[in-house]
Amino acid sequence: MRFTEYKHIVKVDLPTLILAKEIHPVIGFIFSIIMVSVTYNTVVGLNYAFISRFTKSYSKHYYIMIAVIAVMTFLMTFISFSKLVATVFPMMGIVGLILFFPVIYKGVKHFNLNN
Repeated sequence: MRFTEYKHIVKVDLPTLILAKEIHPVIGFIFSIIMVSVTYNTVVGLNYAFISRFTKSYSKHYYIMIAVIAVMTFLMTFISFSKLVATVFPMMGIVGLILFFPVIYKGVKHFNLNN
C-alpha cells in the first residue's frame, strides 16, 4: 500500500483529477466535467465584468469586444495551466502591491476627513 501519491502527481497540472481517476474512472470523469464547468463559469463571469467596464451593454462595440475577448480566451486555453498560473499570479501580485498604496492613502484620507 502506498502512503503518498507524490511521485505520481508532482508534475501534473491538476493533481486532484489524477487522484479522482485513481479512485474510479467514473469519479474522474465526473470530476473533470465539474472542473471544466467551474473554469467556464469563472471565465464567462470575468470576461463579462471586463467587457462591461469598457463598453456600453449591447452596443456595437460591446459585441465586437465580446468576439475579440472570446478569441483571446480560446487561444489562451492552449497554454499549459501551470505556465499560465506561473505567469499570471506574479503579475497579479505586482498589480495588487501597486494598488495597495493608493487604496490605503484614500482610506486614510477619507478617515481623516470624517473625523
